[in-house]
Amino acid sequence: MFGSFSTGLFVRSIYNEINRILYPDPQNQDQQIMSFDNFDNNTAYGFEASLNYKINSWWDIQPAIDFSSINQKGLVSVLNSSTNTFDLVSKEVTASAFNARFKSNFKASKSLRFLLFGFYRSGVEGVQFNGKEMYKIDAGGRYSFLKDKATLSVRFNDIFNTMKAGFDGQNPYPQVGQFTWESQSLFLGFNYIFGAGKNKNLQRKQRDNNTKQDGGGLF
Repeated sequence: MFGSFSTGLFVRSIYNEINRILYPDPQNQDQQIMSFDNFDNNTAYGFEASLNYKINSWWDIQPAIDFSSINQKGLVSVLNSSTNTFDLVSKEVTASAFNARFKSNFKASKSLRFLLFGFYRSGVEGVQFNGKEMYKIDAGGRYSFLKDKATLSVRFNDIFNTMKAGFDGQNPYPQVGQFTWESQSLFLGFNYIFGAGKNKNLQRKQRDNNTKQDGGGLF
C-alpha cells in the first residue's frame, strides 16, 4: 500500500467580472430581460487537497477537495416601494464554495478494470442569484483482449440524472429556475492497435543501426 498527498493555497482576483443579470423590461414591467454585465471586483482565496492512494493490488482511490471564500460586488435591480420603480443598487456578498471529487479504480483481473467517479459542488450565494448544489456519479469499465491489442470500454455518465444547475434570487423579483443539459449519457467504444509488433521491431532495428554508426565500430 502506498500513495501521495498534495495540497495548496490560492488567491484569485478578477476585475470587471462578467455575470448573468436580470432586469425588468422597460416596455413591460411584467417581463424580464436576461443579459450579461460587468460586475465589480471578485476576490477569492482558499485551499485544495488531493490524495492518490493504492489500498491494495486491485483497488486505488483519488479523492480531492477544494474550498474557497469569494467576495463579489455588483449592481442589482431593486424595487423602490415609494415610487414603484426599479433602482440599481450596489450589493456585496461574501460566500463560501466547496467542491469534492472522488475517483476509484478496481482491477477485477489482468484484462478487466472498473471505474467509479463522483462529483459534488456546494451551493453558492451570488450578487444576482444563489446557485444550488450540483452532484453526479459516473461509472465505467474496460476490457482488453487479443494480447492487449483490442480494448472494449463502456462509460455511463450521470447515472442518477442529478446534474442540474438550479438557482434562486430575490431581485428584481422573487424567482427560482434550473438549467438542464444532456449530462446523462452512455458511451461504448472499441479500440484496436494495428501493427504494434512491426513498429517495435522497426524502432529496435533503427536504434541498433544508430548505435553501430555512432560507436565507430568495424561492423
